[in-house]
Amino acid sequence: MDKPKILIVEDEALIAASLVQTLSSLGYTVQKPIAKGEDAINSVKLEKPDLILMDIELLGEMNE
Repeated sequence: MDKPKILIVEDEALIAASLVQTLSSLGYTVQKPIAKGEDAINSVKLEKPDLILMDIELLGEMNE
């Protein structure tokens, strides 16, 4: 069975890096973090993650 793929959508670089490090150490496949909602939608279409961890306030037009 493949490892679950996780997408992190977070505009704070330190928080995103911490999440990537923690989840990777637990054996998950973590995609490159994304900071904008618009970019997250495009990434989901291409990468098809199993789980998305998303901040509730993001950079860009799409925030809510």
